[in-house]
Amino acid sequence: MSKKFGVIYVLYYPNQYQVKEILKTTKFNGSVCVVDNTPVNNNNSNYFDNYPDVKYIDNKNSGGIAGAFNLGFQYFISISCNMVFTFDQDSIIPDRYFSEMLNYYDKYNAKILCPNFYDTNSNTFGKFVKLTKFGYAESNDNTTHFCISSGMLIDIATYIELGGFDEGLIIDHVDTDFALKALCENVKIYFCKEVIMEHQIGNRSKHEFLGVTLKPNHHNKLRKYYIVRNGTYLSFKYFSKYKGYFFLNVNRVIHEFLCVILYEKDKLAKVFYMAKAILASIQLFIRKK
Repeated sequence: MSKKFGVIYVLYYPNQYQVKEILKTTKFNGSVCVVDNTPVNNNNSNYFDNYPDVKYIDNKNSGGIAGAFNLGFQYFISISCNMVFTFDQDSIIPDRYFSEMLNYYDKYNAKILCPNFYDTNSNTFGKFVKLTKFGYAESNDNTTHFCISSGMLIDIATYIELGGFDEGLIIDHVDTDFALKALCENVKIYFCKEVIMEHQIGNRSKHEFLGVTLKPNHHNKLRKYYIVRNGTYLSFKYFSKYKGYFFLNVNRVIHEFLCVILYEKDKLAKVFYMAKAILASIQLFIRKK
């Protein structure tokens, strides 16, 4: 393949094992950019001293994961890459990941592509869904309306067309917003079911309650705030076009509240932060309208 690809890794208080896994990928033909979102002074750059081909950027969490991705994309635009993989440090990249994803990308002339992913905490595979008029349904082909940001392969021209990632969201639902922008522009998101990437979403566990499967992620109260605020804000932002996402988010917010109340620690603080987030989402929507 003559096209040039780049790989963005976002660090946040990384441990040595995570860095070791990242360094394994330097043997592939792509260019690597590590954006460090650890918000305090650190020596993480030392890990890459013997890897001159790795571009290290100390971002101090400016703009959250969205800011980190945007910095990485700007770097790859500057060196004329055609496409970029995005990862956070929790993903475990299997052998042949890049070659198989690139082959699939070429086969379908994809602009955005994601792998299948397996959550190693809850021992469950991710679900790929499409919005319907007033809800959502599981995808019955190889396209989806949503995917997580870690493991995505994005065409740089498409990234530019969609305006990059919204840094105002900081962290949660950054990928949701990007996917909905793609949907607005009729850009298909493909997924490759045969390529399985292991990933951790918080410290997720799995429970059955009255016949319903609940998956508490055990994030801290601040993450709960952003999950609810950003998801609900986006449900207002895209309501006129995609009412199905509004109802999808309602289900997700109810799921978050149930998981906290039934299975998570620090219940009162988390419930308070999530309730506060609903009000903040309305204020954010009005401010940006």
